[in-house]
Amino acid sequence: MILCSDLDAAILSLLEDERSRPLVDSPTPQTGSCTSHFATSNEDPGSRKRRRLRDSLGEEVPVEVVRPRVAQANPFDPRPDCNRNGASASRKRPRVNHLLNLDFGEEEEQRGGEEENMGPQFLYEASDRPHAPPKEVTDASLGLMLRLTGGAGWGTDVWAEDIRCIVACVDWEEASGALSSYSLLHLAQRCSRAEKIDTGATFIRMMYELFLAAKVNSILHENSKDGAPLSSAYPAITSVVREGISRNNMHNWLNAGSRWGRLASAGSIYLLLIIAGQPGLASKLKSKAVSSTILFALCNDLRWPDNMLSTSFVTDRLVPAISKLQKLIPLQIPTLYSPTVQKRRNVPEILLCQDLVTSDRYFDSFHQRASFNLDRQQEIWEPILSFLPEEGEDPISFNELGTRYLTQSSGFEDFEALDLGLESDSDYLKKVEEISTLENQFASTYVGNSEEGTILRLKSWFREDSIPKTASKAISPENLEELAEKLKERYDKVSGKIRKNQKWLKVPQHLIAGREINLRDQEDKLIFHVDGTLSSEVRTNLFNSLRAWCQTASLSMSGANLKTTDSSSNTAFTALHFSYHAKYGVSGKNAPTNVHPNLLRRTEEKRTNTAQFHVYASTDMRRYPEPYELLCIALEDTLEYIANKTLVRLPDFFEGLEGEIDIVPLYDSTPGRPFRSIVINLNCATLAHKDQQDQKGCIVLVISSCSGGELCFFEPKLVLEMFNGDFVAFPSRRYTHFNLHYQGIRSSLVLHSDKDGESYKKDGNGWVHNDFVL
Repeated sequence: MILCSDLDAAILSLLEDERSRPLVDSPTPQTGSCTSHFATSNEDPGSRKRRRLRDSLGEEVPVEVVRPRVAQANPFDPRPDCNRNGASASRKRPRVNHLLNLDFGEEEEQRGGEEENMGPQFLYEASDRPHAPPKEVTDASLGLMLRLTGGAGWGTDVWAEDIRCIVACVDWEEASGALSSYSLLHLAQRCSRAEKIDTGATFIRMMYELFLAAKVNSILHENSKDGAPLSSAYPAITSVVREGISRNNMHNWLNAGSRWGRLASAGSIYLLLIIAGQPGLASKLKSKAVSSTILFALCNDLRWPDNMLSTSFVTDRLVPAISKLQKLIPLQIPTLYSPTVQKRRNVPEILLCQDLVTSDRYFDSFHQRASFNLDRQQEIWEPILSFLPEEGEDPISFNELGTRYLTQSSGFEDFEALDLGLESDSDYLKKVEEISTLENQFASTYVGNSEEGTILRLKSWFREDSIPKTASKAISPENLEELAEKLKERYDKVSGKIRKNQKWLKVPQHLIAGREINLRDQEDKLIFHVDGTLSSEVRTNLFNSLRAWCQTASLSMSGANLKTTDSSSNTAFTALHFSYHAKYGVSGKNAPTNVHPNLLRRTEEKRTNTAQFHVYASTDMRRYPEPYELLCIALEDTLEYIANKTLVRLPDFFEGLEGEIDIVPLYDSTPGRPFRSIVINLNCATLAHKDQQDQKGCIVLVISSCSGGELCFFEPKLVLEMFNGDFVAFPSRRYTHFNLHYQGIRSSLVLHSDKDGESYKKDGNGWVHNDFVL
């Protein structure tokens, strides 16, 4: 498999001994540190993970001279901080060496041990000013604020009146003339009208996504026991999915509605009107390019601007524009909360949007899976907070606007959706009988044969490349019957051990093609489930889409090129982690509950990493938002299909994974939900490793045009010959796995979730008890 983790405890316990002891059967004594095909960051006492552990325990951390990273040409000296030989991509511009910057989760690509990670616990004190997010997040937030407050004529009386006419459904006075001919004037009038209609349609869609999120929040509040905030949205989503609505659409709408709720909490419903009026901004704000981390920073900047530029934008442009809309448009909307929740949260049945105090109370009651927005700076927002509606003024109900837009026929109802060449859920559910399920007597608890000797000898064999060479000569059965027979012969029925003198066994491509094969051990535990049923059209599209993505992404980052490679040199490959991490989170168990988390400081006068108080976006997701968004557009449908199908096939193995949506801020996700992480490995052949931080297992999708590169499982001595478009699910925490060398173009995409999500679901790593977290 393709993900970074530590080795099992048995191997790790011998690392220090290896420095001073010769290898078994080594003809000459070894000097210096011994390298290994089992690469691990724990070998280096000054590594990022070891430094963090020592720091949390109060130990002195040795100071190291940081040297530039280079790709490793020596096949036995792999990259020290990744046990798969993967390397991060880099921006195409000079930047600070991030080995020196441990703020905001620079360790996030490291893998932990078997123990449950409860996160470091610190003592905190209150601060007068909020903690600033990383510069890259601040810069992205400022760019969004510029788009929010920019544009010719923005904020003028004419602009505000146009918005009012849209919301109030005022008829088009110029219709008779503008539709009478194709003169240049009349065409210009039609273009102007179409833009206004588009603004209204965008606002309508945003509001109904907001209403959907409000309804889900009402259900969550109803289901909360004793006010506990971590009730699950999954049952509510499932109840609608049973009626024929796509689960993926429900997730997307809930995520979008949660984002609009967060923004409305920052600047009221009138801020959503402004967003709808800025071309393309609504699509941008709910896209994958804007992570929840960036959106939170934007909302906090709107409520509490903390630098000269954001203060100027909010004070001089945004607040006056909202004030105009507040006076012109007395809009009212339903809160959609049940009477019980209305009473509990002190919100009305109908919200008058001009009342900012009540509006804030309502939108702050949305489940964010993170901290609330910061309090408003009263002096900046005073004109809106103190506004009083005129007596006798009739409010504008949103219902009329929504009804008018939704009942207009487009004339395209009979058009069918684009056929992507993927089966529907019902299609692959009907074909469950076509799966080839193979049983054998291998014991998953077995870790090696006695003839292999000690762990040190095993490591020396990997160092000499002897095990990969042996695996490349695996026996290849002609048919499934022969494969089943070979499986029965190779394992002892009682002990589950591999019998003596057994060669590696290959599952060749001609057995995988067009078929699903499920292999289980003597205790009926999964060894692997490989699927070779994707259509040739989808396979071709996958390969071409990834190549096109790499060419585009290479404009903004180094290492994103997909190229013909001979992997025998063991040069480090590029690995991009687009993930929402629960691991390495900072515990809130010792934090005061009556102070906003963004206003907390560690008492030791050290850096306070507020970004890791909750589930957070990975470094690559923050550094490369545009390439990440393009990847989602190109591959999301296929990855969603693969994830859904695998969960249907292996419900017991991935049990509980659907609830992962409940821990990510704003119910956001990566492609292939409910998995929280997607890893793209380019030009890759991984070293032998386990993935101890994976939650049970992972899914690996091969995208390639090469010879070789087979996926190998060391303990059962099995080899999978997968081609482009084949994918496999397996327990990556249990089995040591690696790739054989290849020639050609080879990459893979991996779907997984880190295991710390399980503990995070219990109490949000201690932060759910904070008064400002919901």
